[in-house]
Amino acid sequence: MGVTDSPERAWLVWAQRKRRPHPGAPPPADLLEELASLVTAAGGIVAGTRPQPLSRENPATLIGSGTIASLRETVQQNDVDLVVFQNLLRPNQQANLERELGVKVLDRREVILDIFARRAHSREGKLQVELAQL
Repeated sequence: MGVTDSPERAWLVWAQRKRRPHPGAPPPADLLEELASLVTAAGGIVAGTRPQPLSRENPATLIGSGTIASLRETVQQNDVDLVVFQNLLRPNQQANLERELGVKVLDRREVILDIFARRAHSREGKLQVELAQL
């Protein structure tokens, strides 16, 4: 999603670690619903969602190779332009996922920054968004 781009079809993913949630943590469905609202506010179209159980994090891609293969198929079958993770991704994970999936990959933080960029009108506001994106 970019400030001047036409709407992109996004597939939302949350790699949920298999452990007890913190007391008071929102249910997974609520988190994906919130992410869908953020993507819509940023100008995207939500094509679908995928909560993904995660037994352990792959340092290179966050998710395992089987999940990547399944997600790649989903992306192709649903004409998806963008995969958005609820999880925060490290730069190497994002780059590896983009290479494996063949589409742009963002995390929640980048979607929020895109919303700010769309709504920043003053020079100072635009500079603050640029700084945050670094």
